[in-house]
Amino acid sequence: MFIKADGMERMKNPLLKNDLQGFGKLLNDNWENQKALHPSVTNSQIDDIFDSAMAHGALGGKACGAGGGGCLLFYAKSNYEHLVRKKLEESNISIIDFNFDFGGSQTWTIERNNRC
Repeated sequence: MFIKADGMERMKNPLLKNDLQGFGKLLNDNWENQKALHPSVTNSQIDDIFDSAMAHGALGGKACGAGGGGCLLFYAKSNYEHLVRKKLEESNISIIDFNFDFGGSQTWTIERNNRC
């Protein structure tokens, strides 16, 4: 029996299997699907950024956010990250570092002091 995995499973499985090349490809698949939704999803500036990142070693990327701004996310193998980063910074693009968190969701409680 074949069961098609939903988008979350499709993205999770390559990460769990350390298939980061597959993860990069899925980022691109997502980006292509986003662009197919409506022409306003991208513009020439965003397309140029994607083209530059991919030409300098990114394996995949996607836009994050709900429109009107946001971030672009790229994945590159560690030995190409510096090349992608350098090229984007040369184009005055701000880089926001991030890491995967394998600990899952965490919550905490703040105890309130009744004194004002």
